[in-house]
Amino acid sequence: SRTIGRGLMAMVDGGYTKIGDQVGFDFNDTSWYDVGLAQNLARDVVNVRVFFVEYRALVQGLENSRAVVTAVSVKGTSGWRLQFSGDFGLSDGAPDHGFTFGASRRF
Repeated sequence: SRTIGRGLMAMVDGGYTKIGDQVGFDFNDTSWYDVGLAQNLARDVVNVRVFFVEYRALVQGLENSRAVVTAVSVKGTSGWRLQFSGDFGLSDGAPDHGFTFGASRRF
């Protein structure tokens, strides 16, 4: 990620997983990437992110999963952070929509 303005960040991320084959199954190695923007708000207590993500299909012949993900994280007291995100599928290989809630604490 790189800060490109007042609390505005550009993000790029990706990865690759070597799957290996199992008798009777032919899996693709998988790769994924995402690109997006994030903005810190309310004196860096709130962070809003929007990004595009694509995952390579695990099985030959299936469409890659492509989605837009929106996320909001809020810094709480005592090192707690809450995150809410929603996924909106853009391809037949992706779920139509999804929702995630998470919490973390630094110590």
